[in-house]
Order: sequence, then structure tokens, then C-alpha cells
Amino acid sequence: MFAFIRNLVGVKTDQAVQSAVEALVRWDPKSATEAELRTMEEHLDRLGLQVAEARAAYEKERKEADAIRALSRQRMAAAEHLQRQLEGEQDQGKRAQIEKSLETLVAMLEQMAPDIDREEQDERDAQEFMETLQATYQEAGQKLKSARSELSRAERDLGRAAQQREAAERR
Repeated sequence: MFAFIRNLVGVKTDQAVQSAVEALVRWDPKSATEAELRTMEEHLDRLGLQVAEARAAYEKERKEADAIRALSRQRMAAAEHLQRQLEGEQDQGKRAQIEKSLETLVAMLEQMAPDIDREEQDERDAQEFMETLQATYQEAGQKLKSARSELSRAERDLGRAAQQREAAERR
């Protein structure tokens, strides 16, 4: 029973707030419109901050992926160099050392393959998230620009209508 009364009070409070907002809008529509535009600007500002954070996260992920790819390329080049040395080496003692070094490098390359895949996936995910946020930011900016333009057009139309009414009254 208590939950029902609490929910009923909540509904009535929501209705009262809605009625108050509607009365304020009817009383001063220009201020209400400006308030809505400011709300849109605040939303756009928050989106801008999120885009900046997403861009920073993407840059971090890109650098990590670049670093691990560079390390992989470096190790691969070292392995290829050791392979060429091994092919040209005649001394069995040196061959054994080169083979051991080559095996170590190949093992390191195999171990880092999942890390490379994970870093590249993290980079792609961060880029997709950043691009999605950027598109949302662009869309919100366009909506705000359109709303401001429509408000200016409506104010001009109202001014023109008032002038026409005054001219008609004078006649």
C-alpha cells in the first residue's frame, strides 16, 4: 500500500512539474526557447569533452599498437638476419649458437602474436568509438545550428507579421 501511495505522489509531482513548465513556456516562450538552446549547448559541450577523451584514448591505443608492431618488425628482421647468418655459417659451434638465438626469437614472435592482435583490436575499437562520438557531436552541432536558424527565422516572421498587422490597423 505504501509503495502505491509513493508512486501516486510521484506521478502527481511529475504532472505538477510538467504543468508548471508548460505554464512558464506559455508565459515567456522566448526565454523557454533560449533555455532549450542553452540545454542543447551544454549537451554539445559535454559531447565535445567526450570526443576529446575518446580521441586521447584512441591515440594511446594507436601508439601502443604501433609500438608492438614495431617491436615485432624489429624481431622479425633480427630473425631473418640470423637465418641468413645460419645459412652461411660453416662452424658447427657458431651454428648451434645462431640456431638457439633464432629459436628464442621465433618463440618470442609466437608469444607476442596474441598481444599484437589484442592491441590492434583495441586500436580499432577505440577508433570506432571516437568516430561514433564525432558523428554524434557533428549531428548535435548541426541540430543546434538549425534550431538557432529556425528561431531567427521565426523572430523575423513574427516581426514582419506585427508590422503587417500595424499597417493593416492604420488603414
